[in-house]
Amino acid sequence: MATIKLIVRRESGELKLSNKGYVLIFIQYIHQGKAVLFSTGTQVEPEYLKMTGKEIDQRNPIKKSLPGFSTKNSNILKMVQKIDQIKDRLINQDSIPTSSEVKRIFEEIYTPVPEPVNDFLKLFDQFINDCKSTKALNTIKQYTTCYKHLKNFQDWAKFKITFNRINLTFYDQFQNYLIQEAGLANNSIGTQIKDLKAFLNYVKKRGVIVSADLSDFKVLREKPVIVYLSQKELQTLYTYDFSKNQSLEIARDLFVLQSQTGFRYSDLSRLGIQHLDGNMLRMKAHKTKKDVKVPLTPIAAAILKKYNFELPIYTEQKQNKHIKQACRLAGIKQKIEIPSYHGGTKTYETFEKWKLITTHIAVKTFITHCGELGISPKVVSEVTGKTVKVIIDHYYGTNDKVIEEEMQKAFGVSGPSATNL
Repeated sequence: MATIKLIVRRESGELKLSNKGYVLIFIQYIHQGKAVLFSTGTQVEPEYLKMTGKEIDQRNPIKKSLPGFSTKNSNILKMVQKIDQIKDRLINQDSIPTSSEVKRIFEEIYTPVPEPVNDFLKLFDQFINDCKSTKALNTIKQYTTCYKHLKNFQDWAKFKITFNRINLTFYDQFQNYLIQEAGLANNSIGTQIKDLKAFLNYVKKRGVIVSADLSDFKVLREKPVIVYLSQKELQTLYTYDFSKNQSLEIARDLFVLQSQTGFRYSDLSRLGIQHLDGNMLRMKAHKTKKDVKVPLTPIAAAILKKYNFELPIYTEQKQNKHIKQACRLAGIKQKIEIPSYHGGTKTYETFEKWKLITTHIAVKTFITHCGELGISPKVVSEVTGKTVKVIIDHYYGTNDKVIEEEMQKAFGVSGPSATNL
């Protein structure tokens, strides 16, 4: 038995909106409990959706008050009809109309294939626009940055990028340009290559011939220095008196709360009483869509109680500015040497720690403290929704005292002090 219905996506019970405040209408096809979604491509402001309770109206999903509603409704229902016809055709051929098969046939017949021209940048721009309804804002910003680098590379190299030029020679030239002309560090270069591969895979699935083996396009990655606040530093920050500066007090509380829960700042901004389940905070992570479940620590509970679960959230840019200032006043000034890799060149720059503190460092602080307290990466993965590999490679730091204690456990004695050498 198969069912076809119109739906709109929700997050935490609320309609999922695009960055511009629109709702995208989908068609859901379910066969034997397995569902697939078909984007209708129709986006409207929530006020123009015709709803019956929490369900979208199946016959006239868009209200008459929206200009052009009739055409939009007609196009959506025609798409529903096409999906239904594919299902019926499979049944008549004694084939099972599975979700994956119906989706495959629909895309094969009706998904428009980009015109087979070598207008590389035009298709990249189309790729960015197509992703806006399904990808996070930061991902779209990354794709846009990659587009700009490719455009600048084309101008610099004085030749037009075409798909038949996408090969290892192009990869080498583009990567060298990013190193020598754009001045990017290796990890930033790796991001550009990763986004380029995402685009090339996108057009390949839509009929554009890309002859290069994309597995040869290696993504540069250097293991970063993991900056975080030690347990002592976090306690110093938490107990510092900011009563004369409310902005810094709020920034401090938000940072400490992140450091006690591991929430991304985007999730912290949504946190409310509705996410409290006994002594556990539960929500679906905005970025990964994974379930996140965090036991409340006494400090986290105290901060949430202080604000009655209505956190005064700053923009992330303002929060980063305030938390740096708060850490500077609290005396978090340990000097940290940060390496920077540009191709085969490695340079170093030294910073006082407060200058490096951001909302992202709060998450690294939480994960590192979990490791120091003996919580396994597997459990931290369940709590944060991040994979064990990502946790170990990018979030878990180790301070000198932990290293010293572990070495003493292993070898039974501490080494000589530097003054005795």
